[in-house]
Amino acid sequence: MRSRFDTGFILKSQRLDDGRLRFYMRIGKANQLLAYQDEQMKDGVRYEIIRPQQLFHRDSIDTAKMAIITHDRHPPDLVSPDTAQPYIHGSTGHTWIGDSEFLGIVGTLFTRDAIDAVDSGRCKEVSPAYNTEWLDGDGTKENPYIQAPRIHNHFTILPRGRHGPEVKHYIDHADRQAYFDGLDEELIDRLLTLGELPRPPLTSITLPHSDEISTPPSPVTPQKKPMKITLGNKTYEVEGDDAKDLSGAISSMVKDHADMKKKHMAMDGENKVLKADIQKHKSRADSLEASPKLDAKEVQEYVASEVKDRLDCWSRILPHMDADFEPDFSASSADVKRLWIAKHRADMAADPNFQDDGFIEGAWRAIAPELSERPHQDAVDDDGEQDKISSGLKGMLAQLQKSRQDEASSKESPIDKARADAAKQYSEAWTN
Repeated sequence: MRSRFDTGFILKSQRLDDGRLRFYMRIGKANQLLAYQDEQMKDGVRYEIIRPQQLFHRDSIDTAKMAIITHDRHPPDLVSPDTAQPYIHGSTGHTWIGDSEFLGIVGTLFTRDAIDAVDSGRCKEVSPAYNTEWLDGDGTKENPYIQAPRIHNHFTILPRGRHGPEVKHYIDHADRQAYFDGLDEELIDRLLTLGELPRPPLTSITLPHSDEISTPPSPVTPQKKPMKITLGNKTYEVEGDDAKDLSGAISSMVKDHADMKKKHMAMDGENKVLKADIQKHKSRADSLEASPKLDAKEVQEYVASEVKDRLDCWSRILPHMDADFEPDFSASSADVKRLWIAKHRADMAADPNFQDDGFIEGAWRAIAPELSERPHQDAVDDDGEQDKISSGLKGMLAQLQKSRQDEASSKESPIDKARADAAKQYSEAWTN
């Protein structure tokens, strides 16, 4: 069980002929969000709430009857028959009032200190101490823990009520003011005069019977009409507290089912379109595979452009590489540029777009002026090396142009074969 110390309010009081003070207090509010410090929760705050069916539960209300009333501070622990005597300044009675969301009960004070504290207005609030458990929720503000019916232990009159040692914040002004709204002054005056009410009055406020009835009834609510719920082609009548929630849940379920059906139909249509596209592309692929039709001139222009671009790249970066560097002539132009940038420009290599060819082209254009300056290698040797690369590549291009007719008749893609041959001859031109 978990101990709690909440906030309630003394709404009205009246002196009795023998000097005692009888007062009426509201000790709980349904659907009120309570916040507690809790290091295990996000932001260190745990939220709890109590619903009407738990606040007004008959067993819980019985524990609030004839409970002791303490003054100025809570005892160190919840009181028991062994520890109660030093703290007794009064007790609650038997009559309770269920007024809208509020639970109220009458109390009587016996001691001079407690009577003067309330009479003078110094103590205007009351703090109910009780045990409870959690029924549901996760403790967040959006999904607070739902308290089980409370087991009341005692009530303490205070200048300001509190939530106990785990307090996070007090009740805000709006909730505090709400405790004083909608009070039936005439009914409360009768209750304070008589102490107990012999029978429930015919008002909107629900009262139990007096002490003569051993088990007071729970708060009476207006009788609910049966609700009709339609499932398929059948209609059912449901009554009781959960009928409205059940009806809403079923309506939501039916709506969700209809939405899912619409989505399924839409997905089915999209699936048919995709299948048609797949068949269309498959037919086109089969046609291309059976009789590839590539323009020899386009192949020639592609190869020439590829070789020229690679020659330009290698011609620019090789003088800047280490002497033992072995180039990979099968790499594309973008990969050649990426290789140099990765080695010499760590700031660009760290960019998240480094693997994007568009990024590499932009970076290459930005640093191209740097490559025009020769590094520490000998310029004459570089010129000789450059002549050898150029001579080899020119021979490679001439051979590619001469053999393009044979490549067009091959089953292998002409562009792929031209690219492979270009890389091979490029490598030979470099190494010979």
